[in-house]
Amino acid sequence: MATATDRIHTTGQSADLALLRLLRDRPHPTEYLATAAKTRGIFLYDVTIVEVLGRLMAEGLVESEWVRGGNGLPQRHYRLTPAGEDRLRRVDVGS
Repeated sequence: MATATDRIHTTGQSADLALLRLLRDRPHPTEYLATAAKTRGIFLYDVTIVEVLGRLMAEGLVESEWVRGGNGLPQRHYRLTPAGEDRLRRVDVGS
């Protein structure tokens, strides 16, 4: 059975949806999102990820916060808002 992420790749769904799905379980930094997308066969340039996250934030679907990373330096972590969770739920029900 295909996973939600497999459906992103095979049906040509947008980078927006791919990132929303990667953020489904918990907040992540940009670096994680880039690596996770690539390991799932979703090839997005880092600049595309930043642009998409900016758009998703402007739409109120994603929010971010600065947290201290393992190396002590701050990292920006992104997470779904309730509106983002709702959008993802509505899309996945229709998949």
